[in-house]
Formats: sequence, structure tokens, C-alpha cells
Amino acid sequence: ICMHGALSTPMAAPPLHGGMEECVRLLQGGSDEEKFAGLMLVPKVAQSDKLEDVRRIYNALGLTFICRLLLSQGDEDTVLLYQCVALQVLGVFCAAQEVWPDLRQDKQFMKITPHLSRCLNNSTHPAMESLLTALLCWSSFEDSREILCDKDVPVRLTELIKTSQDKEGKERLFAVLDHLMDPSRFPQSAMKVLKGLSDIFGHNMGMEKIDALPRINVLLSCSEPQFCSLLVGDGQIQPWQENIREGLLELLRNRLGGVYRSSIFMAALHMFGQLGERWAFPKELERDGAPDGKFLQLLLGFAKLDLRER
Repeated sequence: ICMHGALSTPMAAPPLHGGMEECVRLLQGGSDEEKFAGLMLVPKVAQSDKLEDVRRIYNALGLTFICRLLLSQGDEDTVLLYQCVALQVLGVFCAAQEVWPDLRQDKQFMKITPHLSRCLNNSTHPAMESLLTALLCWSSFEDSREILCDKDVPVRLTELIKTSQDKEGKERLFAVLDHLMDPSRFPQSAMKVLKGLSDIFGHNMGMEKIDALPRINVLLSCSEPQFCSLLVGDGQIQPWQENIREGLLELLRNRLGGVYRSSIFMAALHMFGQLGERWAFPKELERDGAPDGKFLQLLLGFAKLDLRER
């Protein structure tokens, strides 16, 4: 064991046998080897939908040993192994929302927060699913949410959304991001997220565009002065603002209706309110007289159609 209680030497993987009683006995053991052996059994014996199992394991272990695993030092493979074991157990705990208040009361909760951020920097982390499950819990509490935003976790989430090919993985990424989008409290972080979402919205053709739109509307609807000043910027049209216009244009061309059309109108209304006509009708298009297919003409056309349908 090295300084700060972190683990610095690898421990041999135990044989995977034994049930709940054996797991709890090991977790309550006096040595690191026993605790580690117990952790290796947790995914096998604990079912996250059985609250009694989860509480029993948490009460036997707490977060101290998990924190030490996340603080571990040594060669890359050993550090990754310890992270995976720790995150898998955290994933079991955090899958049961009833346990979240207990986790928050644990003295190690806040110490773990920055290490979750560090793990997220590995875009191919083997325990990514468990990591996101843990982040969903950690992002639900105000004090840990502040640390995660300060560590640019929301920005990292948008980057992972851009590159992820896994539909369920993207849903988990968006779910965590929803907890961290708070332009009133964290305007700088929220502005970075908006730029990332606008990039997804302006350049992606799949469901990511549809998934990004309501989040963009949440951010654009914020009236907090500091965030609004960031939206307006220096008065010049910024790339993220162009991305939103182009994304809306693409959705209009696809003639989406219902709730999607309402979201399109809402985003356009927010952008008009913040930036005025220079956003919808930039100078480089003035000489073209807004030919067919341009954003403003399509938007007005659909607005008329929407009124007729009403």
C-alpha cells in the first residue's frame, strides 16, 4: 500500500466461486486481498434489482476500498484492472437509486468524484457502462455536479456522443449529460455543451440530431444574464450558431411534423430572440434573395402550414 491509501501492487485474481455469504465475509475481511476477492464476486452474486442484495454488499464494504482502487498506481494494466473492478461494483450500487442517498453520505463520495472524471477520459474504457451508471448517480447531487462540470465532464460526454456507435451507449451518455446541463449555475460549462451539441446537430444525419434538439432548446431557453451574454458573444455569427441554423434547415427539408416541428420552431424562436435576423438571414445570402430551400423561406412556409392545420 502506498501513500494516501492507494494500491500500488497488483493482487492475484481470486477463483470465482462462492455465494452471497462468502462475498460478504470477504468484503468484511481485514486484508486487501480478501476485500478484492469479495469485489470480484459482487457482479456474480448481486442483482441490482434486488435492493436487499445491494444494501447488504454496500453495508459490508462502503466506498473506502473502492476509492483506494481508483487511486491505484502502477503499470497501466494494473491501474486499469483496479478501475474496472471498482467501477463494476459502483455500477451495481448506482443501478439501485434507493442506495444513492447512502452513497452520498459516505465520506469517500466526494473523493471519488474527480477520479470518475479521469476514467471518462479513456473513451474505450472496458467499464464504460458501469462508469456512466455511476456518473448518473454522482451528477444527481449538487456538490459533486459542480466538480464534474469543473472537470469538463459535460464536454467530454458530448465528444463521446459524437463518436459512439452504440445506441444504448449514446442514450446513457445523454442521460448523464441531462443532469449536468445547468446554464444558470454553470454558464461556461453549459456554453461549451451547447457548442458541442450544435456540432452534433449541424453535421449528424441520424437520431443524434433529433436527440440533440430538445437539449439545445433547454439551453437556449435559459434567461440567466451571464449565459445570455455568452450566447450573443461579440455580435458576429459563430460556427455553433451556423450549425444550429443548418441543422434546423435539414430538419425542415425532411418535413418533420408533430413534436419535432414544434421543437424546430422553438429553437428558431430562441435564436431569433437572442441574435435577430442576422442569424436566420446572414449577409452572404442577402444577394440571393432567399431562394427556394433557404432556411428563412422554409421556416415561414412551415409556419403558415402549421397555422392552417390548427
